[in-house]
Amino acid sequence: MKPLLPIALAAALLTTAGAAYVNTEYGFSVTPPGGWKQVSVPGTLVAFTGPLTGGFGPNFNLLVSKLPAGLTLKQLEEAGRAQLSQVITDYKFVGRRDVKMGGLPAVELTITGRQGKFNLYFIQTYALKNNLAFVSTGTTQQATSGGFAAINASFVKTFAFTR
Repeated sequence: MKPLLPIALAAALLTTAGAAYVNTEYGFSVTPPGGWKQVSVPGTLVAFTGPLTGGFGPNFNLLVSKLPAGLTLKQLEEAGRAQLSQVITDYKFVGRRDVKMGGLPAVELTITGRQGKFNLYFIQTYALKNNLAFVSTGTTQQATSGGFAAINASFVKTFAFTR
């Protein structure tokens, strides 16, 4: 049985949003859950972290990458899965589903694996616009992943193109 704390935390985070982050260079905005802080993480455009639990803070990061013309969402997904399997220890593909991100068709991948001493649960969402890949990754510990899919879905839902 999953502990009730993550579900209660998920409910609280879903009802209170933080301040919107607006990126004028790539023309989008996104709003982290309430109480989450914007942090600097090398290799990401923007990242947010939540309260620490067991020495790990659940987090979201966004990156934008320029892609060759004509690359499809399916090709981006395949490349992403291949890359993740190389960088996540004990990589295990859990699932995939079609979603929307900024009103565009997107793909959501769920993965588990290990980084350092942490057994982690990842949700990565991909969307394409004008030869740019917009990638959101949500990460939490596997032991506290109950309710995280709802938090991730809420975060991705706030992603909006501003131009």
